[in-house]
Parts: sequence; structure tokens; C-alpha cells
Amino acid sequence: MRAARARRESLLDGSLTFVELLAESGVRLDASAVVYFSRWITPVQFSRRYDTRFFLARHPGGEPELTREHTAFAWLDPADALARFAAGRLPMLFPTRTTLELLDRFRSLDEVFHAFQGRVVKPILAELIFEAGRVRPAPVVLE
Repeated sequence: MRAARARRESLLDGSLTFVELLAESGVRLDASAVVYFSRWITPVQFSRRYDTRFFLARHPGGEPELTREHTAFAWLDPADALARFAAGRLPMLFPTRTTLELLDRFRSLDEVFHAFQGRVVKPILAELIFEAGRVRPAPVVLE
């Protein structure tokens, strides 16, 4: 376990790349088990911008290890996470909320994978709309 933590720290500090870690470990990833789901770009008004890609994958089981990147974790279905957000008990960024609202429409994980497998992903720019003294985000699909 100590060796795994040391490798993770090396990943986080940039002294080891993910590809190098896989090669050292003799691990090969099954990319066919991952579905490219969405791509979100931070609003242009923000000084710090991100271009983030999201993927669907099945959880292999077990509990994740908390690291310095985490403060807590919980496994929640989309409806429960959205209910906690609406009650003010779970902070959530706009792309996360929008994604969970989409995922909540499906009855099963198999349905989600089937719906998004092979789909062309277009980037979404989270645009800020200013109305009546309030700011609200709105997704804009880029071509």
C-alpha cells in the first residue's frame, strides 16, 4: 500500500506520467470499457479556464481511497445527488448538475452506455447569462 501511495504522489507532483505508471506496472487499459461522454469548457468571463472531458466507466467495486485531492466521498445515484443539491446539502458545479440531470433520465447503467456509445461529443461552453441583476449559466454547444 505504501508503494501505491508513493506512486500516486509521483503522479500528483508530475515526476511520473500516467503512461509511465502503466508501463512500469505492466497494466493495459481496456479502452473499449470507457465511453467518451461530454466535454465542458469554462465560461470566457472566468480568469481560470478549463477544458474538461468526461467519461463513463463502470466502478470495479470496493471503496476509493481518500487522498489529498478529496475531502469526502459518497456513492449517490443521480436523483439523490440532485435532491441533496436542491436542499443545499451538496454543492455542485453547473456541468455536474447538468450531467446528473441527464443521467437521471435513464433506468440503468446499461441504458446509459447504450445511449452514448459511439456518439460524437461536441464541446459545451458554459456561458454566463446576466438577467435582472442575477447570473445564471447556460450550456452552449459548440460546432
